[in-house]
Amino acid sequence: MGFFNKRHQFGWLTILLHWLLFLLIAGLFVSGKYSDSLPRGEKMPFIIDTHKQIGIAVLVLTMFRILWRLINLQVQPLIDVFMMRLLSFWVHWLLYLTVVVQAFGGIIMQQMFDRSVYFFGFRIPRLVDGSEYRGLFGAVPFLNENVTQLRQWHELGAHIILGLIAAHVLAALFHHFYLGNDTLRRMWFTFRLNKFGK
Repeated sequence: MGFFNKRHQFGWLTILLHWLLFLLIAGLFVSGKYSDSLPRGEKMPFIIDTHKQIGIAVLVLTMFRILWRLINLQVQPLIDVFMMRLLSFWVHWLLYLTVVVQAFGGIIMQQMFDRSVYFFGFRIPRLVDGSEYRGLFGAVPFLNENVTQLRQWHELGAHIILGLIAAHVLAALFHHFYLGNDTLRRMWFTFRLNKFGK
């Protein structure tokens, strides 16, 4: 297995990004749900800070994964059915887009409540207007007027991501158990091409 994708095989970096992002997004759901379950006023700063750190890590890795997908060879589907390819394309890109929007939304939500966001000690520049100074995009009246709704939008985004991941997982299981092909197997490090896969 090489660093780059082949026509019928994913490279190890693509596989690593896939599973690493899966684990980090799962961590976001767990930390987010746990924080939401705590009574108001009893939020644990460690859990919230961890959630922020993971969220920014997911943002950075997702943007890198998008770039990697654009410059890397695209692995050919094992079943070349137009509707399957179309659904796969839209689920993948909607998932990327939603994750990026969700991460930026989380940063903006924190900044609108005048909370600083750090990533490994580096302070993320303020994107929107707050009480301390004007942000990169200045004042955003729509956000200022609806700041209490940002949390609801963030929760909605999490459910959309969960739905897209569920669709992705169901499609992989459909290929594995019903169609009986290697779509699921080849997204793992031990997969080896047979003599027909070049």
